[in-house]
Amino acid sequence: MTKRNLARVSMFNAMLLFFGSYAAVINRIPALAAAVDRFRRFLEQCKEAMAEEQLVTEGITDDKAMAQERLCKQTAVITGAASAYAAEKNLGELAGEMKYSARDLGRLGAADLLSTVRRILSQVEPHLLDLVDYGITRELFDRTREAADLFEGKTGTPRQGITIRSDAGERAAELVAQTNAVLRKSIDKLVRQFETTDPEFYSQYWKSRVVVDAATASTDLVVEVAHATAGPIAAAEVRVEGSGVTGTTDAFGRCLLRGVEPGTTRILITHRDYTQKTVEGVQLKPGKKTKLTASLERQG
Repeated sequence: MTKRNLARVSMFNAMLLFFGSYAAVINRIPALAAAVDRFRRFLEQCKEAMAEEQLVTEGITDDKAMAQERLCKQTAVITGAASAYAAEKNLGELAGEMKYSARDLGRLGAADLLSTVRRILSQVEPHLLDLVDYGITRELFDRTREAADLFEGKTGTPRQGITIRSDAGERAAELVAQTNAVLRKSIDKLVRQFETTDPEFYSQYWKSRVVVDAATASTDLVVEVAHATAGPIAAAEVRVEGSGVTGTTDAFGRCLLRGVEPGTTRILITHRDYTQKTVEGVQLKPGKKTKLTASLERQG
């Protein structure tokens, strides 16, 4: 997982908290509520793939305890959803098989754990179509079966471990892209209507949304310096006050300062042939590129 994608997932988590806080507002628009639900499902799948990638990276193929813990947790997700489904449909036999929590499974010996998990999966599989509404997909089911195989030692060689890690990483990256697409193509656009009807919701949404680049992208400042009639001014020194960050304009009067400290600051511009220019209150947003235009006057 790249640093940028990790930052995106951090932003996704912030958005998830935001959606929870404003559920009543979101539910006013059915299409927005549906888009948020898609976002939530993609994010859950993304986290599962990231967890799988991390576990493999840390050596899950050589560590039975870690494989056991993962298997118990994934199986418990299935038993929890299937138990709720069985209770709603009055399926007593199925409900009886779904009584296991992750802790219950973790107390079983290796052989009993495997036999119990495989029995649970066999009981659940005929109901998979109905269980989609309860959050249990064929993909999750198959991954749990693979986790059982991994625990049993069927996929534990180093080369196969590398393949599993690669597959999980690719799946996580794809799910990050899909989650981000739901935001960009659906939720961002549907939120526009709240700018006037619910400005607080609108404002807080975009504050949460901007987090994505802060951890990975550079905060940059582009300064363009010119004279009113002479045009661009080359060799002007540009300094971010109090930071030690400086630069010099090129032949086009342009200076790019990378990696400056975010926040509100003062910019000083000097040139031997022109009067000094001080620009107050320049706002540098985290992970963004800010553009500033300054005009100098000739000395004398």
